[in-house]
Amino acid sequence: MGAESLRDEAIVLRPWSFADIDDIVECIDGDPEIARWLDQVPQPYTRKDARGYVGGIGEQAFAITDAETGRLLGSIGVRWNERHDVGEIGYWTRADARGRGVITRALKSVSGFA
Repeated sequence: MGAESLRDEAIVLRPWSFADIDDIVECIDGDPEIARWLDQVPQPYTRKDARGYVGGIGEQAFAITDAETGRLLGSIGVRWNERHDVGEIGYWTRADARGRGVITRALKSVSGFA
């Protein structure tokens, strides 16, 4: 995927970086909704977990950030099958970004990318 970024007027989807580790932990640790829907995400969620996420996601994943401030809002990624002809999209958002259309926007961008 390289350094490719996707954007619209409200969000930017960019590659993950190890500089995002503390922000990832802030978003995920102790969030009951992320734990409810993403059972593979451990709770409590630690910096070690975040390093593993950034370093070995196994999918084409993007950090979802606010286009104006750069604040981390969530994650979205595509996991491809072996033939690379079918993809599954997964995502999460931080609690205070839910209900604002962030994932709808991110899904549109990632669908076009995929």
